[in-house]
Formats: sequence, structure tokens, C-alpha cells
Amino acid sequence: MILGRSVVHWLIVLFVCVCVFILARWLIPLLFGMIGFPIPDQIVTILALLIALGCFYGGWSWRTGPVA
Repeated sequence: MILGRSVVHWLIVLFVCVCVFILARWLIPLLFGMIGFPIPDQIVTILALLIALGCFYGGWSWRTGPVA
């Protein structure tokens, strides 16, 4: 158990975050290219990392509400 979660949970969250990063890295230039606005690779990478970190935080905070 790491921070109250099992190792399997962390591996699943990590795998999903990597998949989300790869998908965002592919989709962001595609979507911005459709509207005719080219975006540099560094900004695409930063945006994809932010999306993946948000996914990681969502996996970590899932089912952790206040205890009544």
C-alpha cells in the first residue's frame, strides 16, 4: 500500500495517464490544425503533461471524500 492505495491501483492509474498523454500529444496538434492555428511542439507537450497530471490527480483522489 502506497498512500492508502494498492500497488495495482497505482499501476492502473499510471498506465491510463501514459495513454492519455500519448492521445493528447496526438490530438492537440490535430485539433488546432483544423482551425488553422499551428501550435509549437513544446506547448503541445506541456498541455499534454498538464492533462495527464490532471488524470493522475483524478485517479489519486477518486473515492477519497470527507469522512462523516
